[in-house]
Amino acid sequence: MNLTIDVATLAAEAAWLARLKPGPGFNAVTSDVQVSTLVGGLQLRRTDFDQHRETVIPAAGGGQATVLVEANKLASLLKGAVGNAVIDIDDSGLSIGEARRTVRLKALGGELPAWPSFTPSPEGAVVGAKQLARVLTSIGTDDTLPMLTVVAFDGGSMVTTDRFRMTRVHYAAAGFTTLVPGAVAHAFASGNEVVTVEPGTGSADEALVRLSCGGRSVIVGVPDVSFPNWRHLIPADPPISVMVRRDDLRAAAGGVNVVITVSDTAIVVCSTDADGDVEVEQVVPMLGPIMVGDDAVLPFTVKLRTKYLAECLRSITCGAVRFQATAADKPVMVTDVGGAELHLIMPIRTPAATPSG
Repeated sequence: MNLTIDVATLAAEAAWLARLKPGPGFNAVTSDVQVSTLVGGLQLRRTDFDQHRETVIPAAGGGQATVLVEANKLASLLKGAVGNAVIDIDDSGLSIGEARRTVRLKALGGELPAWPSFTPSPEGAVVGAKQLARVLTSIGTDDTLPMLTVVAFDGGSMVTTDRFRMTRVHYAAAGFTTLVPGAVAHAFASGNEVVTVEPGTGSADEALVRLSCGGRSVIVGVPDVSFPNWRHLIPADPPISVMVRRDDLRAAAGGVNVVITVSDTAIVVCSTDADGDVEVEQVVPMLGPIMVGDDAVLPFTVKLRTKYLAECLRSITCGAVRFQATAADKPVMVTDVGGAELHLIMPIRTPAATPSG
């Protein structure tokens, strides 16, 4: 029996599966997507032998038939399609009948590898897709440092670091510990939906993690790496703390580098180009008095990479941010007002090793 399905939804899900890029261990089946008719739904699966992506789309009708087709061709043929479509699978391949056209894809040989079994642990987490997107601000992209290309779930926090900065987002008061590959986190870090993150085990008791949102899900092995000890990087009581408008600080941070000077009345941001030939200085008003500890020395000056500061500020959505610092050669922190989202940025050390910038 064939299925009637919203073809725009099918197009979106086919595109999501097509975005899975197979790694260096190429195998022909990693380019394929398995399409299966179910009673009341259509199931699509694709794997690169690391990620196992699945999506289930509600549909009218039902049946039990399966076919392998090329993932990129399916996504390309459906791009921009709207309305209802009739799905039919037979020995020759897949047929998608729209109002004015019919798309046919020939069946491919072979079979999709066995889908992994997954037993979730009793605990899991529900996080917002936007929360997941914000924690990706500081994720590493260097594949030679795999311990930095993951999102660490650790006791109710999500954490990433690329050695030059760190982002921590609280999502709960407590929680489990696991690692989610960055590529999997990116697959769910869009829209306004919620994402369920579940640690678990496979049939051989291997550590797995499953992320799901709506009809989409990904099962992946937990990377066998050790995430850095991130908690000791966060100073417990920074001696300098001041609140400013996020947009004021964003507007002032330009050029390649910024030198930030904090006095007892204002923050001065001096933006410079790569050669230091151009300087633009701007005063950023404080929102309330500066909080100064016993160890603080004002004026305080620190030099930062503009790109890192701008990306961290863009991640924070509230109107005010707190800028905190300890010393010119130690990381500065930028947080939202409540402290749920924290960004730590390493300073640029000057040749003289002084806080003059």
